[in-house]
Amino acid sequence: MDYVRRLVGIHYLDESAIQTVQSKRDPPHVGIGLRPAAARPQQTPVIPQQGQVQTQPQTATTATGWTWDVSHKRYRRWDGGKWVWQE
Repeated sequence: MDYVRRLVGIHYLDESAIQTVQSKRDPPHVGIGLRPAAARPQQTPVIPQQGQVQTQPQTATTATGWTWDVSHKRYRRWDGGKWVWQE
């Protein structure tokens, strides 16, 4: 909406564009459902000091929350109380 208002403000779009965009918006209860940071499981970052060897395996997190565990060679996900392993 702000972008459309800006374009109307510089006379790139007609003012009727604001009403058109407003009519196409999703209702307020529809959204992507973000969780507050306090509700997400927190992980302590591993920052190796100069000259130290990193002891934890490197992981890669996917968009679904599954993390590749290098030492176990399979995916895992934190469910808030324990690790859940993907079979």
